[in-house]
Amino acid sequence: MVLKNGSLDYSGLKSRSTLDVFDTAGRLVMSQMIQSDNGQVLLNPISNGIYIMTVSNDEGSKSFKLLH
Repeated sequence: MVLKNGSLDYSGLKSRSTLDVFDTAGRLVMSQMIQSDNGQVLLNPISNGIYIMTVSNDEGSKSFKLLH
């Protein structure tokens, strides 16, 4: 995954995954279904800051620190 110009480019994710973004207080600020193995998610709706991004699918979940 690569963050650039207000968007997150991804490849190799399993389709039908869910991408959730949480602020540092644990509040869900964005949620999006991933429909293809590679693509782009626009992060413009959220303010600049530090977030935790979680990608979940039927195989489990993985969390990442996101600096936007």
